Amino acid sequence: MAETSSLLNCRTRKGSGGSNPPLTAENEVQVLVNNLYLISVLINLDQIDMKKILLTLCAVLLTASLQAQEHMTFKGVSMERNVKSFVSQLKSKGLSIEYQQEEGTILTGEFAGRSDCTIVVIPTKGNKKVWKVVALFPQKTSWYSLEQEYYTLKESYSEKYGNPESFEFFIEPYEEGDGNEMAAIAEDKCKYASFYTTPEGTIVLEICADQCVQVTYEDAINKAIHAKEKEASVSEDI
Repeated sequence: MAETSSLLNCRTRKGSGGSNPPLTAENEVQVLVNNLYLISVLINLDQIDMKKILLTLCAVLLTASLQAQEHMTFKGVSMERNVKSFVSQLKSKGLSIEYQQEEGTILTGEFAGRSDCTIVVIPTKGNKKVWKVVALFPQKTSWYSLEQEYYTLKESYSEKYGNPESFEFFIEPYEEGDGNEMAAIAEDKCKYASFYTTPEGTIVLEICADQCVQVTYEDAINKAIHAKEKEASVSEDI
């Protein structure tokens, strides 16, 4: 969350098939690999040649997999867009830009039926594709209202994305019901989070140290691009 924290500090305060579903591009390549290996055994193909062919097909398999994969959407807008186009679409849906810099953009407005939300859009450094979007809901002044909002949103997300992996607990000396829950949150000793994994990426719903509910969208394809760009940058530096 380093990118999100940095941006926020700059402010002045988302079938069933039949018994014989059609083959996907990935499955077709896998079948081809299996058949090719069998043929190589039958005709005693040179092992080195076979390795070259398999390596080539593995590259094709990876490409087919990525091409078949879709992107995450946030507020109905696909995260496959570059940051300029993505932000423009969010503006058309009523959000307003509060701050904009190379590392990302901060907007405010309505999200998930709640007004006064803060939206942080983070692009990859190189091609400026959106790989992460963070939505922060308004701060709460009581544990009851904060916990209620977390579980209400969790129910909504679970209806759409299925049951999440969750953990919800306090760290000593705090515990739920002691009247000091908000102090525990401020000290990062309240751990309430739900993780939704989809083919397109991940969504994390949590109670954060700012005493509000936060939801983070990470697009799988663009996150991989972000990681490669970061690795390349590190390699270049050293």
